[in-house]
Amino acid sequence: MNEGRDVASNAEIEMRWVDAWEAVHDIVGDRRDVPVLLPDYSVVTVPELLGWLQDSVYLGYAVRVEAGWVGHRQGLIAHRTPPDFDEGRSGPQMNTDAHG
Repeated sequence: MNEGRDVASNAEIEMRWVDAWEAVHDIVGDRRDVPVLLPDYSVVTVPELLGWLQDSVYLGYAVRVEAGWVGHRQGLIAHRTPPDFDEGRSGPQMNTDAHG
C-alpha cells in the first residue's frame, strides 16, 4: 500500500519542477542570454537554472522564480525554501517589551 503513496509523492515532486520550468519559460519567452541569480548569489544560465530547480525539488525544497534585475540586465531571481521552513516564523524572535 505504501507504493501508491510513494508514486503520488514522486508525481507531486515531478509536478513541482515542471511548474517551476513553466514559470521560467513564461517569464523568459523567446529572449536569449537571460542571466539568473541563484540564492548563493551565483549568476547562471537558464539551462543551468532548470537543472538547479529540478535538483532542488528532488531534495525537498520549495522553489520559485521571478523576474528581476541581475546586475544591469533584466533576468530571473531563483528562490528555494527548506522543506522544514515554517512561514509563520521568520527567525529568532526579539523581545520588544519595554520592560525587558
